[in-house]
Amino acid sequence: MKHTLTVMRYNLSDSLRPTAIFFSIYTAFVLLNALLSYLIPGGNTVGSDLAILIFLFVCGVVGFRYNFFFAMANNISRRDFFLGTALSGLLPSIGSAAVMIVINRLISLFYPMPTLYTLCFERERLVFGPDGIAIVAQSAGKEALTLLMSFLFLAVLGFSIYLVGFFISALFYRMNKLLRMTLWIIPWLLVVLLSLLWPTLPQSFTGSVIRFFAAILGITSHSAWPAMGTAMVLALLLTFCGWLLTRRAVLKK
Repeated sequence: MKHTLTVMRYNLSDSLRPTAIFFSIYTAFVLLNALLSYLIPGGNTVGSDLAILIFLFVCGVVGFRYNFFFAMANNISRRDFFLGTALSGLLPSIGSAAVMIVINRLISLFYPMPTLYTLCFERERLVFGPDGIAIVAQSAGKEALTLLMSFLFLAVLGFSIYLVGFFISALFYRMNKLLRMTLWIIPWLLVVLLSLLWPTLPQSFTGSVIRFFAAILGITSHSAWPAMGTAMVLALLLTFCGWLLTRRAVLKK
């Protein structure tokens, strides 16, 4: 446990400066976007939360190789390295979600800024302008609950995406160049193949698939809990696969 906490402290201290730079740029971008949205009709501040998710994904991707060298050089077991690195995404995810809520509230004092949770699960609280683009959040008397769910949704989703990035980093570390290139190509081939075959599949099958994904993503129930549960289950499953890759990983130059 001591070595696990050591790895966590090292990872967190190493990420302080990039995190500070990111949130400085993020805050400046959101403020500029809000100003332009106010000055230019049809503008909006929608989608800025996605930048935080992308940042956490990148943190997970870069969290394996160099930290693995550090752990092995300091006689830290693979188990402690794995747990420490995986859990290193927990505090940034919670902190990022908290900072997002603060920025959202500050911007909302001057211009409406719906959160990702509101856009996904509380669209009835939104009003679209005549141009169909501008979005204005309604006041439904449950701002505190919305802020809490926005915080939980972004924190859970961010931590899940961090773990997915960590798994991808471990997977690429174990692969050679040919397998890496193949892994990049396969998803695109699957997308093209699925887009071609989807119209030819029976409607009973495609309808069942759509209903299944609508249920596990909370679209059917209009609730964020199924989506958060699905994200964490998928992330934990990939994390377990990442552990299987880590336990036999060897140092590479």
